[in-house]
Amino acid sequence: MFTRKIACIALVACGLWGSGLCQAGEREKKTRPTQSESYSEKDKSFKEGEKTTVTRSVKEVVIVNQKERTVTKDVQTVVAIPKRMWYIGAEGWHDDEGFNIDGLVAFNSGGGVIPSPLSRVKTVINGKSVTVSLEANDVITKIDGLDVKTDLDLYMAVHTAANPRSLTIEFINFRDGQTMSGTISAVKVRP
Repeated sequence: MFTRKIACIALVACGLWGSGLCQAGEREKKTRPTQSESYSEKDKSFKEGEKTTVTRSVKEVVIVNQKERTVTKDVQTVVAIPKRMWYIGAEGWHDDEGFNIDGLVAFNSGGGVIPSPLSRVKTVINGKSVTVSLEANDVITKIDGLDVKTDLDLYMAVHTAANPRSLTIEFINFRDGQTMSGTISAVKVRP
């Protein structure tokens, strides 16, 4: 990392900053803890029908001193684990920040290959609507208002969403460390 910082300083001095070789606020690459397990949607299965508690962050407009304010609150619900049918196409690991992406996974479905929905995240950058691809080392922190700090959190966020074809995700862009939000459309894969 030290060598890369020196190289970035050299690019600034030479007037080549912005060439895409370095980014302001670049984030250190995280190291996977030795005790963390890899997560792959295709390999992980949960006990269908088992009860679990889901805590989802929701925004609510309240009136305080005759002024509208938007507040975020956590709402807990007990739900049965649903049957697996939705995928977002990622492999990685979890920590207290969220789901750390190791790579994106394409799907074979109906004779064709479907790219990972995380390769087509609709977001806004500098006031413009754009489509970006998440990459290795990006961290998904929330899906549809649900923290995704464990395998079960990620599974339940996707499978209990009101509309898995329009999931709101929050993620940390590894390249600059910024937290961003966007929408993806989960893939429904039939057995």
